[in-house]
Amino acid sequence: MTYQGAAQVKFLATLRDNPQLATLVRVYHIPTHDVSDGSLSWQLVLCCIKQMTNLKELVYLSLFAKSENPFPQVSEGEEIPFQLERFVWAVEGRHRQDGVTQFLRTQHKLKFLQLSCQLNQNIPSDIVPDLHTLDGDVDLICAALPGRSISKLYWREYPWRAHRPWSYFNILFHASQLEELSGIRGLSISMETLSRLFSSQLQNGLRRLQNVEVLEICTNQAMSNLINITKKFPCLKRFIIRPDVSKVPFPYPTVVEKIYRSEEIQSEVAALFKASPSLVYVDIWVGDLLFKRWEVNVLVPELVIVPVEKMLE
Repeated sequence: MTYQGAAQVKFLATLRDNPQLATLVRVYHIPTHDVSDGSLSWQLVLCCIKQMTNLKELVYLSLFAKSENPFPQVSEGEEIPFQLERFVWAVEGRHRQDGVTQFLRTQHKLKFLQLSCQLNQNIPSDIVPDLHTLDGDVDLICAALPGRSISKLYWREYPWRAHRPWSYFNILFHASQLEELSGIRGLSISMETLSRLFSSQLQNGLRRLQNVEVLEICTNQAMSNLINITKKFPCLKRFIIRPDVSKVPFPYPTVVEKIYRSEEIQSEVAALFKASPSLVYVDIWVGDLLFKRWEVNVLVPELVIVPVEKMLE
């Protein structure tokens, strides 16, 4: 067993034997490390999660062992003992989790949902009624957006969820026509996905995103190529530019400096403000939670810290 695995076993065993301590846990990440001796089990993990009665955030980044249903369950007529505000399933791989919808039915106060797994059905609109932030790919958008008032959308593309070209085009077209997109005020999206929505084949796939006020673009393209983007969003107030570090060599601070710290940056930022009269802020990522910010075309002297949960506000 790894050191991390041993630490998890000790931590969970302490919670199991002292339930009052479990009530202090607000955020919990499912163990991800090897547990070859078998002392860490899903039975232990799920038992302890049910004792975390004040749990607000539950995160699955990787699974320490296979499980047909790795979610906390309760008997019929029994209420689950916690109500989450954030639920994240970001496990890599092409897999389906049929139990996720059943688990979401127990969460009535959820505000943030990230799912990377395949769903066998849409998520009915009466489930998680307070949801306002959605994080996932086009499949999740089609499954969860209808009937909801989502205001923040992290539109992702997962490499392990590749579609055949024709099927991807069909589902992207369907997503772009959803009326609920008009309620989006904060949008994070890659340049590649945005370009597909620009395409003539989608019959102006951006037309339902006209109310976006905060736009985060992940791209390694030159600043000059982003000017036309701001023109597509008439209500835009804040434009965030984040290099796509998954597609550039390390160390990426050097790449950031090369792309976004050139002598021409001030004139390029000025062009963004000129192209979008409603624009107030331009934020350019420089590392971690730090951004260079221009406010109404004036560079703010100090770097700005933007917490993850405030990114699209």
